[in-house]
Amino acid sequence: MTDIKTNGSSRLQWHRLLLLVLCLSALLLRYRGIEWPTLHPDEATIASWVGARQDHAHIRGRVYAEGFFTLMKPAYALHSWTLDVQNRWSFFQRATDTLATPATMNLLYARKFNAWLAAFSVCLLYLLIVNVTKSRGAALLGAAWLAFSPLHIENSHYAETDVAAVFMLILTLWLWA
Repeated sequence: MTDIKTNGSSRLQWHRLLLLVLCLSALLLRYRGIEWPTLHPDEATIASWVGARQDHAHIRGRVYAEGFFTLMKPAYALHSWTLDVQNRWSFFQRATDTLATPATMNLLYARKFNAWLAAFSVCLLYLLIVNVTKSRGAALLGAAWLAFSPLHIENSHYAETDVAAVFMLILTLWLWA
């Protein structure tokens, strides 16, 4: 009886380790080349809206689905605050002579936010598949499929809203299942 429990516990630990490796691999693949120049035609507009959305309730002058910006707003506020504290500390220590504005990093921040959402999507997909099929093996296979999917990796490099939509879809299905 204890051998069965030990064997089941050992399998669970292996599945957790494999899931961790998958999620870290997904994050590393999505971070590789994240600082490349703007490649997607919508990135400049979306990056400008990231900063503007912090000051206004809605994007002005356009009708656009704003879920991505609403999802991003608390994390961006925390990110801006930490950049401001680091910048002020550097200024206080006389390591820099000017106070920089965090708004210049909107494009890179949006890309990094998407990379993290994509990696969390891999974990959520695992949880969704385990919940639906009760099979950890199938869940690992599904998570690996998403982690190494070329289209998902490519879209994760851009400051666009598609990755956030996929994340919210998987989250909704997992909560519903």
